[in-house]
Amino acid sequence: MNLKQLFIMKMIYTLNRKLILSKLNVDSFNTITDNLGWSLYFYYLSRWEVNPKYKFVADDFLNRVIEQISDINDITVETGLAGVALGMSHLVREKYVEGDINEILEEVDNAIFKKLVFLEYKNGVKPIPKADLILLLYYLYIRYRECKSLENKYFFQELTIRTLEMLNENLQDEFFKENINYSLLNYNLPLFLRVISKIYKLNIYNYRIDKILDRNINVILSSYPVLHANRLFLLYGLISIKPCLIKFVKEFESHIKLLKSNIDINYILYEEFNNQNVYILDGISSVYMMLYSLKKEYPNYSFNFNPQLIYTRVSHSDVWNRMLNNDFYFDKHCKLLDGYLGVYLTMLHIKRSFL
Repeated sequence: MNLKQLFIMKMIYTLNRKLILSKLNVDSFNTITDNLGWSLYFYYLSRWEVNPKYKFVADDFLNRVIEQISDINDITVETGLAGVALGMSHLVREKYVEGDINEILEEVDNAIFKKLVFLEYKNGVKPIPKADLILLLYYLYIRYRECKSLENKYFFQELTIRTLEMLNENLQDEFFKENINYSLLNYNLPLFLRVISKIYKLNIYNYRIDKILDRNINVILSSYPVLHANRLFLLYGLISIKPCLIKFVKEFESHIKLLKSNIDINYILYEEFNNQNVYILDGISSVYMMLYSLKKEYPNYSFNFNPQLIYTRVSHSDVWNRMLNNDFYFDKHCKLLDGYLGVYLTMLHIKRSFL
């Protein structure tokens, strides 16, 4: 281990200790999704760094999540109950937590069902924003796959159909346009394609999905993002949905080739992203995840990339010093998607997979 690696380990230890001391304080107020993110992070560290002490920390944060569930009215993935359900599902699937996921999530599922069926939402605002509906569809997809009984499968099938119809209602081309600032939550088209492709595989409402895709085929095949990072994101979505659109396979293949030939990974890393764009939500970490996923899932469309280069770019970011020396910045970015937790897990993943 070189001096730089020793510095990183010491820095992460300091940041983790700071997080534990500040966020496990009985007087501190943490959102349910923050508590879940910290729990996920420390469960992974307990296994990847072989540190059983972190499991106790993860358990504490998870207990806080469970205590908060009955008080949460928000059903979104980003800040509410659907996000909790996805996180809990992941923990059970990865065997960090034991139990029947359908029993664990019964209260959460019932709350989301009532909100979706009766069109209730945050503070009574209607309708549900379409960007939230896409992520809710992903939650429904995961829960449908996890259900064992036909009755529960039917429950999630009907809820999926209803949510798809809400998403499709008055869906405008503007919704699919690129946002000039890269973020996984700012560009709806790739997320839409990725989630719809998963719903399609369930074969529960495909004739309707075919019509939805047909109606939007022009905007899908004419989309050519300005940012190379958004091109990569869109490429990932197009590759996912291509098997669902047999009659447009030639057009999709042509557009995929066009996008792929005009994506420069080094340009993303050094021109589009500055020294602080390292987080999962809007930076290098999510780019790495997409490159890795393409390599694993779709090797014919993968890119040659240098994991060591990405690791170095992330580890030399200015965000680490800001985390250590600026309490306000630390509080804002001690998160999983928009903070150092996701970045460090990305670094560990690179080390475990490539270095």
